Amino acid sequence: MDPFSLSVSVLTVVTIASKLVVIGDTYCKALRGRSTEVQLLVREIGLLSGVLNLISTNLDARSTQNISPSILAGPIEECKSQLLELHEFLVRQLGGKNRLRRFGRRLKWPLKEKETKEWIERIERFKRTFLLGLQVDEMLVPFTHRGMSG
Repeated sequence: MDPFSLSVSVLTVVTIASKLVVIGDTYCKALRGRSTEVQLLVREIGLLSGVLNLISTNLDARSTQNISPSILAGPIEECKSQLLELHEFLVRQLGGKNRLRRFGRRLKWPLKEKETKEWIERIERFKRTFLLGLQVDEMLVPFTHRGMSG
């Protein structure tokens, strides 16, 4: 996958993550006694979005260099697929943010506590994978430049 295509995929994942954060925040605000698991899920999705923005910035900064983004392409696509699945499920179950605001406390979070924790763990794994990819990329930059100039 070329850097431009990867950048588009990263921005797509960031968009999906942003929508998930809005759904989770709206749900938490609609309830008087906030769900800790939902708050943790929203926080992890927000952190994942931040890491993806770093990746996007790195890709944009290096668009003219010959650094292969292939190390992140598979995980980015998998993350996009997973987050899209979660988003579609939540929208189907909750009916969108207007319904959340309207019905507030009567709505039940559609995921069981265990399922929510599994999503939190899955998102943490993606985040760690992307952070590792950023670190590997940073380590490769000096070697790439030395090889190109020497």
